[in-house]
Amino acid sequence: MAALSVSRKYQAHAQAIAVILMLASATLAVSGSGALSPEGKERPTSYSWKETASMALPRSSPAVVTLPDGDILVTGGLSISGPTSTTEIFDVQQMKWRPGPTMISKRVGHTATLLDDGTVLITGGETGTGTTSSAELLNLSIGASISLPSMYFGRSAHAAVKLAGGMVLVTGGSDWVTGEWKQAELFDPVNHSWKPAGNMAYPRIFFALQILESGMVVAISGDENGTSELYDPSSNSWIGTAKMNEKRYGAGSMELADGGILAAGGMVDSTTLYTTEIYDPSSNSWNPAAPMIHPRAHFSMNRLSNGSVLAAGSWDSTGVSGTSEVFLPDTGEWAEVGNMNHPRGAHGSASLPGGAVLVMGGVTDSTETSTAEVYAGESVSPPSGLRMPKDIIPLVIVIANELPGYSANGLIAKLLAAQAQYDDGANTTCLEILDAFYNQVGAFHQSGHLCDSGTTLLYAGYSQVVEYIGGVPQPSIP
Repeated sequence: MAALSVSRKYQAHAQAIAVILMLASATLAVSGSGALSPEGKERPTSYSWKETASMALPRSSPAVVTLPDGDILVTGGLSISGPTSTTEIFDVQQMKWRPGPTMISKRVGHTATLLDDGTVLITGGETGTGTTSSAELLNLSIGASISLPSMYFGRSAHAAVKLAGGMVLVTGGSDWVTGEWKQAELFDPVNHSWKPAGNMAYPRIFFALQILESGMVVAISGDENGTSELYDPSSNSWIGTAKMNEKRYGAGSMELADGGILAAGGMVDSTTLYTTEIYDPSSNSWNPAAPMIHPRAHFSMNRLSNGSVLAAGSWDSTGVSGTSEVFLPDTGEWAEVGNMNHPRGAHGSASLPGGAVLVMGGVTDSTETSTAEVYAGESVSPPSGLRMPKDIIPLVIVIANELPGYSANGLIAKLLAAQAQYDDGANTTCLEILDAFYNQVGAFHQSGHLCDSGTTLLYAGYSQVVEYIGGVPQPSIP
């Protein structure tokens, strides 16, 4: 793959830059979008990697979005002949690919963000002739892309995330000439306009943005100081830097069911990391966690429906890897699982309905690949009786677009945990978890994140389940 020239400034972490130059971290653009199954507690007997239909075009580092109907949109990336403007859509019902709208610009190192109206915001990236500040809006309903006003800065290896109110935060990245950016900006999907969103404390490339249950956004490393910092949408400003245990470029990150953020792997200088750490939002601090079994950079992380986190693949100076492993939140440990059918790194990934994970493309054997595969498990039938998550989860899904970030996943995780305790006959613990669910719904309502009708629906589901197992529901949420 062709390399771009870099200034002396970047030579201190040459391996990171060698990967960064023409590749965007698609995982970071979409990490945290994993789906949880509405069918109750998952009981897998085995998981395995299974080949599925290949994309039409080999591509590495695409930006990936899960569409409202569950299908997966894959945009741009680096193909064998350079950045591409093509997109493809994976049909989760047919398990095959179809062409998507062609973007206006060729892009790699860009971001793709699903907006509330179902359109997809595309920003920045490398076009093959330089870094672009351009943005466009993919409209799947008409099968076309619409040009938007440009960002203030040309960016690649940046990050973007949709905020609770529908605005999109875009920050960091580099144009590889001027330097790395700490400036942030907001896209207004109503007026199709950009406005400044303050400056991060440090410039960042190949980093992650994760939304916390509070609605704040945490930016995770990608800087020379190994820090994280918070963006507060209410003040449109950056606050509260926190030192991490490692500086990480091209790491994976994932929100856990308890609201913490898992950060794993990545590169520092020329070393690929095994280490992991977990962010505690209540103390704005990072705590070391169990190391992964394999070092990984530019890999995928997706949450499975049972709450564990799948890490797959890697790409660094030693080549690509096909290994995968899962983080088990209950024990805090990593467990090795089967290898992918194709070693790959700098690939795209997305969670599928029902809890499976799709990976596609990436670099394999020093070239781009079009292959795709699915990590899925066989499940046995759960015992008969009340399926608490099945009773309430559809209600959470209905009102999920009201909640900040991925907070709906936190509610669903509590219901899955309650179901597990119910199945095990631990009704007392089950009631305690349901009370925690009730308290979180009440907090969201009081903070204005849940409307009255949504709160009433969730309370009704909660109270019915509590009464079923002989408990006394908490009072109605005011």
